[in-house]
Amino acid sequence: MQGAADILRQAKKTIGIGSPRASLESNFALRELVGAENYYTGIAQAEQSRLALMLNVLKNGGVHTPALREIEDYDAVLVLGEDLTQTGARIALSVRQAVKGKARAMAAAQRVADWQIAAVQNIGQHAKYPLFTTNVDNTRLDDIAAWNYRAPVDEQARFGFAIAHALDSAAPAVNDLADGLNKKVDIIVQALTGARKPLIITGSNAGSEAIIEAAANIAKALKGRGADVGITFVAGAANSMGLAMIGGGSLDQALEQLASGAADTAIVMENDLYRHAPAAQVDAALAKVNNLIVADHQRTAIMDKANLILSSASFAESDGTLINQEGRAQRFFQVYDPAYYDDAKKNQFTVMLESWRWMHSLHSTYTSRHVDWTQLDDVIAACVAALPQLQGIVDAAPGRDVPHSRSEAGAFAAPLQRPYRHARQHQRATSRVSRRIKTPCSPSRWKGTTARWPIVSRSRSPGRQAGTHRRHGTSSRPKWAANCVTAIRACA
Repeated sequence: MQGAADILRQAKKTIGIGSPRASLESNFALRELVGAENYYTGIAQAEQSRLALMLNVLKNGGVHTPALREIEDYDAVLVLGEDLTQTGARIALSVRQAVKGKARAMAAAQRVADWQIAAVQNIGQHAKYPLFTTNVDNTRLDDIAAWNYRAPVDEQARFGFAIAHALDSAAPAVNDLADGLNKKVDIIVQALTGARKPLIITGSNAGSEAIIEAAANIAKALKGRGADVGITFVAGAANSMGLAMIGGGSLDQALEQLASGAADTAIVMENDLYRHAPAAQVDAALAKVNNLIVADHQRTAIMDKANLILSSASFAESDGTLINQEGRAQRFFQVYDPAYYDDAKKNQFTVMLESWRWMHSLHSTYTSRHVDWTQLDDVIAACVAALPQLQGIVDAAPGRDVPHSRSEAGAFAAPLQRPYRHARQHQRATSRVSRRIKTPCSPSRWKGTTARWPIVSRSRSPGRQAGTHRRHGTSSRPKWAANCVTAIRACA
């Protein structure tokens, strides 16, 4: 850490590039290290604009965003511009369950329980709730879709705006639609207005703000008609919404800072820049960098140009918080302890920390002060103090001050819900899953003895009952027990 701190002290200007696949805590620690004005999200400008638009709809649109389980209860679904099987596989599964909900509803009307699947399928006879999709190509949801529209992204957006205008005349109108699309618009409008709970799904993966706006207009129009409508957005990475809430400069701005020479040192955390920007643009920017520090848990091409590489822990080896597509904070807990990778016999020891620990340790060394973030709760408290919009992450899971045993909570306390401790209890067993834990008996103990482990033959002659001796018809259990005693004495 002292060498890394010396690099920062000698730098003219240091910028930090975060990542949408890193936790909120890690991105905040990087932001604290380089300063809010020098922090960049690591997301392209166009994508960041789409995320800001989706976040604005979630905050101010007034339309409910369902959880994955709630999606299964909707009875009409419109997907605009997203290939859900590729961009949100778990959402795609919920959509499939929603489409099958019509058969369950028909069975429930005849008082048939959901678990009687054969009866449900017999009653439903392949009946499905309506699903409409738009995409540039075929998708794996086409087999259950009532209709799928394949067209360029801009045409899909126009089609979405036409649906919104048909639902609400105050919405922007669309002229010169392709032949036959007006009839399809009428069919979709009838399906959405006739549904008990219609759902609109879109996202940023189509690369179009217009599609997001069209989906928002449709949801707003349905809500104006009094429908119990829901809207779901699909982001590009696990914590894209979290970075949209934190804010910061875009990756384009960061590369411009480096290419122009305004900044000569960069810290890249859990981000493969070549996945978010053209290779020529990244190479031109990194060629002007004097010092590059990379922290990641996987090998990336940018590491070949790094002066210092910090081995960070993956999501399975660390604790942290993400913001999902609902705008809801989700906490993940450590399963594997990196110390189990150590091999004392070969003198190999792993130095692997969470990214927020690396950033805070570097910050403490750089400013010559003691480390004061020792637990995840410490980082969360500092994060909430600096970014009040993230206040909700405190309640994502119980803190470390919550008792994890009945004795700590009191004899008459209610059953405790402590996922953090629950994950810790299973940590050792999970981290040793690949190790051999069998303790074989030494062969030397058996030398010079005639005892052996009893072998019980399971072969039977035709007509002979189990538990009888082959010749005399008597039970072999006493003989088997005697062999066990002899074997145990030999091992003692």
